[in-house]
Amino acid sequence: MVVLSKLFKDGLEKGLQCSDLTHSGSCKQNVTLNTYKFLISNLKYFAPVIFLPLLVHLRSLNKKMLKDTFQYYIGAVAAGTTTGWCIMAMICLLRHVFGKFGYYTTAFLPSLIGSFATWAIPSPKVHRLYETSVFQCTIESFILQRKTMLTKLIAESKLLRTFIFMCCSSLIMNAKQEKSYRGFWLLQPTPTTTLVHPKNQAALNEEAEEESVHLLKPCSHKISSCVRYALQGAKTYFILGLTLDLIKMLMSKVATSEKGFMTKLLAKTGNFKIHSCALLTTYVTFYRLVHCYFNRVCGADTKLNHTAAAFLSGSSFIFYPKLTLFCYALVLGIQISWQHLEVYLSNEHEDAFEWIKNIPFSKLFYSLCLAYLVNTYCLRSRYVSGLGATIINGITNNYAKTINGNIERIEQQLASRSPSL
Repeated sequence: MVVLSKLFKDGLEKGLQCSDLTHSGSCKQNVTLNTYKFLISNLKYFAPVIFLPLLVHLRSLNKKMLKDTFQYYIGAVAAGTTTGWCIMAMICLLRHVFGKFGYYTTAFLPSLIGSFATWAIPSPKVHRLYETSVFQCTIESFILQRKTMLTKLIAESKLLRTFIFMCCSSLIMNAKQEKSYRGFWLLQPTPTTTLVHPKNQAALNEEAEEESVHLLKPCSHKISSCVRYALQGAKTYFILGLTLDLIKMLMSKVATSEKGFMTKLLAKTGNFKIHSCALLTTYVTFYRLVHCYFNRVCGADTKLNHTAAAFLSGSSFIFYPKLTLFCYALVLGIQISWQHLEVYLSNEHEDAFEWIKNIPFSKLFYSLCLAYLVNTYCLRSRYVSGLGATIINGITNNYAKTINGNIERIEQQLASRSPSL
């Protein structure tokens, strides 16, 4: 492997043209032809990302939900197409301005400038999707590189990842229950209980109507039995997890020279694993049973009961200790913790904190993280996760993958000339 300084000094900076590294033909033809290709690539990439979560809400689907989801899909596709196109155009533009491919002008600076195109779509939901995805992949990239003691521990210890996931689970589930976070998570929390007076409950019998005390239901779910409530959740999420595992199996790649749909399908069955099914089923069952048990013991549904149930049920992560899922939970946990800190500082130090609230931290970090991610993938793709590579290639129609392939080819040529490198 050639070091980066040698790669740029003896390779990329030696009068390479855009057609040698990024595309075939002229830059104008490339910008024109790739516009519709970027659009098609984003349409294909975001379809499962946006519409698969609807499987959780199949029973409650309505026209408004479908309309909102479709608008969300169009916004995500428009933002991805615009961002990818701007990055592509800036790569060629900066190469013409500086006359060469530099360390920062090959991918980092074009991605940094192109990232601002995401905000051209006026949709906070789309912005959160891009921010969360990019932050998640950036954290995963840091962990994959294992340059610090903390990242080494996280990468090598399943128990440490599980404990951190449990902490994040309690934060996310509480935020979902309080409706301060409305984004996607693996499962929906049990709604909070409410005070019920017997005189206002038509279903109560005559003996209950004579009582004059307020009754607080230990559990807020509508199903009479807590076990049935847990089994219902297990059934729903078992089907959802099984569907996700089947989709992952069908989308997996297999090394086979045989042609034909059935032949490839049979080859892909070897990749079928019930990871998502096991995780979701144990997560929801453990959460509902533990939450109901604490409510029965304490006689009421309290925030402490819910926090403890969400924390303990997060231990189901051990069944599928995937680094990608861990990073997603960590990003959500950090975002929710920041919201709590904002509320605290606003209440306690409103005047001193006002100027900090006006700083767009998420937008600044998003641009830097996206630039870092694309640059790392182009130069050293092994430090970017599979999800990160899928996102980058989905948005750019494998444009970054082409650059990475050409850079690796140039590295091999340099290495063959200087075996000692």
